[in-house]
Amino acid sequence: MDVSGMIELPIKGGMYTWTNMRSNNDAISKRLDKILVSNDWSIAYPKAIGILEAAVASDYNLIVVLLEGLKKRRKKAFKFETRWFLEDECFTNENEAWSENSRGHY
Repeated sequence: MDVSGMIELPIKGGMYTWTNMRSNNDAISKRLDKILVSNDWSIAYPKAIGILEAAVASDYNLIVVLLEGLKKRRKKAFKFETRWFLEDECFTNENEAWSENSRGHY
């Protein structure tokens, strides 16, 4: 890498790109893949980043390169309309929603 002037692009989303798909003491996970770019390329795309996607039908995780980097999501402000209290379904839906076991997304 040093001799050829290549730069390693950072990868977010996990530590390993390959697994032997076994469990317990037989499990092996390794980072076998890297993204290497030239200095000129890194200057052309200064925000570029690699994202490690979950493996679906393979023992390798897919790496996707985002040229514009990660976009920051703005948190939307919670808004509540007082008139919702006038609806009979309001409390039924609220109780159902709060009693569900769910996990949010990042």
